[in-house]
Amino acid sequence: MSQIMLIVASAHLVFCPFTKVEESFNLQAIHDLLYLRENLSQYDHLEFPGVVPRTFIGATFISFIISPIIALFQYFDISKFWSQYIVRAALAGTVIYSFHQFSKTLEEIFGSRWLQWFFAITVTQSHFMFYLSRTLPNTFALPLVLYALRAWLKGHHMQFLVCSGAAILIFRFEVILFLGALLLYDLYYKRVSLLQLLNIVIPAGGFIIGTTIFHDSIFWKRPLWPEGELLWFNIVENKSSD
Repeated sequence: MSQIMLIVASAHLVFCPFTKVEESFNLQAIHDLLYLRENLSQYDHLEFPGVVPRTFIGATFISFIISPIIALFQYFDISKFWSQYIVRAALAGTVIYSFHQFSKTLEEIFGSRWLQWFFAITVTQSHFMFYLSRTLPNTFALPLVLYALRAWLKGHHMQFLVCSGAAILIFRFEVILFLGALLLYDLYYKRVSLLQLLNIVIPAGGFIIGTTIFHDSIFWKRPLWPEGELLWFNIVENKSSD
């Protein structure tokens, strides 16, 4: 059934390759990582930083997995336009693979008949199928959220908390409203104790924040936690309308 999802996602990708403004940062970041490489001074975000900084971690991951293909494109002088397809295909493949892992857990719990209906509903939702190949922060967070949900259903608390923490602290802080509700459920029904929670969250959270600060400070040429700055900008300073 994942093959059907791949076909539908590919159709969205092929017939609509162009970029919305919300996707531009990550797509440009991937371009710079692939084509400018270590020449950070020429990266686009330093000249056009936008209102708030965004993380380079998702862009770095996609750049890493497609770099051999782009190297061939450069060798044969293939237009960058086609590189855009490869970038989006890699992102779509990452989301679909994580969705496949999530769906296997659903099948174990609810059965194959239920899963067939779940897939049928999912692949007919144009919003999900369209955006799973778009370079938005939400889309980069999605595989981590799916792995977090899979871990939550299986009762694997450490994996749930680590994947949730990475999605929240690196890509999209608002996800805490959803994943945090699942955590409160676990605490209320004593699926996990407060001590267990703290033993996982404190070191994992510190490691995740430290990783994004280290990685993104290199690209932005100043110490920063991108999602933390976005949180401060939107909530504390209340400038989200800007």
